[in-house]
Amino acid sequence: MITSRRTFIGGVAGLAIAGPATRALAAEPPAGLAPALEAIRAFAEAHRTWMSLPALTLSVTLPDDFSTVIDTGLANPETRAPIGTQFVLVTYAYQTGDVLTDASLPLRDVKVKLHSSAIGYGRTFALAGRQANLSFLVPYLKGTASGTVFENTLSVNRSGLGDLRTRFSMNIVGSPAVDMKEFAAYKPKTVIGTSQ
Repeated sequence: MITSRRTFIGGVAGLAIAGPATRALAAEPPAGLAPALEAIRAFAEAHRTWMSLPALTLSVTLPDDFSTVIDTGLANPETRAPIGTQFVLVTYAYQTGDVLTDASLPLRDVKVKLHSSAIGYGRTFALAGRQANLSFLVPYLKGTASGTVFENTLSVNRSGLGDLRTRFSMNIVGSPAVDMKEFAAYKPKTVIGTSQ
C-alpha cells in the first residue's frame, strides 16, 4: 500500500476523532477475518478492564485496503456523556517498509521508517440545552527515507507537526445536556446528532 505522510496522518487523525463517521470505513471483513476481529475485540476488552481504562479504541488496517475500528468501554462515539466530561487522547504508530516507485524514475530500493504520534483533547458542554462536544488533535511525525537515486545512495530525515484536526458535534434530538447526577438517572432515548 502506497501512502503519503499527509494521507497517513489524515487517516490516523480521522480515525481518532471522526466519531461515528469512522464507521463508514468499516466494510465487510474479508472471508475468515470475523473470528480474528472478535478475538482482537475480546483481547482489547480484557486489557481495558485489567488496566482500569474507561475506554479503548483500536484501528485495524490491512494491506488490502480493509479498515475498521474496534471500540470498547466508553470509547463508543455514540455513548452519551454528562456535560463537563473531558478526555485526552494519545496515539503512536510506527510504519516501516519499501516504497513502490514508478519504473521510469531513477529511484530504487526506497525504504521508509515513519514514527507518528498525536495528542488530542475534547470536552462535552451544553449548547442550546443539548449535549455538544469540541475536540482537537495535533499530530507529530518523524521519518527517514533512504534509497538509490541514479547511482547515489541517499537518506533524508524529516520531522514536524501535521495538520491540526478539529471536530465539533452536537446532539439535536433526544440528548439534553445533563450534569453527572442527572446523567446517572437519565433514561436513554433515540439520539440524532450532527458533527463537523
